[in-house]
Amino acid sequence: MKLRRAHIILVDISGYTQFMRLHRMSVLHAERIITDLLEAVIAASSHPLTLNKLEGDAALFYALADEGGGPVEDRERRSAADVLHQLLSFFDAFRRRERELVSECSLCVCDACTNSGDLRLKIIAHTGTIILKQVRQFEEIAGEDVILSHALLKNSLLTNEYLLLTDAFIALSGPPGPGLLETRLEDFGASGQVNVHVHYPPGAALPPAPPAPLWRRFTTTLRLESHLVQRLLGKPTKPFRHLP
Repeated sequence: MKLRRAHIILVDISGYTQFMRLHRMSVLHAERIITDLLEAVIAASSHPLTLNKLEGDAALFYALADEGGGPVEDRERRSAADVLHQLLSFFDAFRRRERELVSECSLCVCDACTNSGDLRLKIIAHTGTIILKQVRQFEEIAGEDVILSHALLKNSLLTNEYLLLTDAFIALSGPPGPGLLETRLEDFGASGQVNVHVHYPPGAALPPAPPAPLWRRFTTTLRLESHLVQRLLGKPTKPFRHLP
């Protein structure tokens, strides 16, 4: 068990609860679509980010802030800037795969497939101290700053797509770009007040995906139906990775 300085990142898919409130067939298709979108985000990540765990519609990452050479503050700034660059790329990776899915799932008329373009991405970034521990073959992170990162998802923002940075993180990373940041004071009751900075990524950063060829749409539909049958039979399913 070790105490380490780290950047704590939570990636959460907005609209998950409504997306999953569908009849049984649609729910299983929705589960596969959510998994595929999370895989697209995870594939866009690299060192120093480490995927710690999946939490339903969310992924918890961390990046050790004190690795490398040089003064500690310089190491923390370098790692924070690297992490911020990756977080901004997550939005494009998510949108790109979502737009592909809209086309690939067009042969299926279930609620999940027809609404696959309505999902969005929320990202929380905080820097603090984590408890890094090994539980059998699993590596876990814990501590007050991990709890705070999760609490920040329950904020007062009304939009469903944003990058939320705490004072501790942005002091090291710098701002995410030339655009204006919205500074807010979020109140978490007994947990106190937290000053945060919100970046709203441009919604039209990517053009619509070109229509998927018929063979790809047919293959995607078969994969969704195969997942549905396996889940109904209680069998484990394999990761749903899209074709190159």
